[in-house]
Amino acid sequence: MAQGGRKFFMAALLALVVVSAFGAQVCLAAEPETAAKAATGFGDKSVIALAAAIVVSLSCLAAAIAVGRVGAAALGMASERPELLMKSLIFVVVAEGIAIYGLLMGLFIWGVI
Repeated sequence: MAQGGRKFFMAALLALVVVSAFGAQVCLAAEPETAAKAATGFGDKSVIALAAAIVVSLSCLAAAIAVGRVGAAALGMASERPELLMKSLIFVVVAEGIAIYGLLMGLFIWGVI
């Protein structure tokens, strides 16, 4: 992995941790805490919110990596054979579907709360 890819991955991982911690705090503040929740720091809703945040962030990260690589290859191929550009963009759309499915799964998980 190139140096820029490592920096992007670390920034995305840091954003995941920050968003997950914020989501857990919001869920904990939304309802009265019991003694068990206060002792562990996590309640049922905070774990569900954490799961939704992880699903959405990892699927979007995977889609970003896939679209970046497939899009670069598609445009490189289009410079040699321009008539195949539209056929190659289908693979970019398929890679973007990863993010859409991840967002839908995150919304379904969030609906449990």
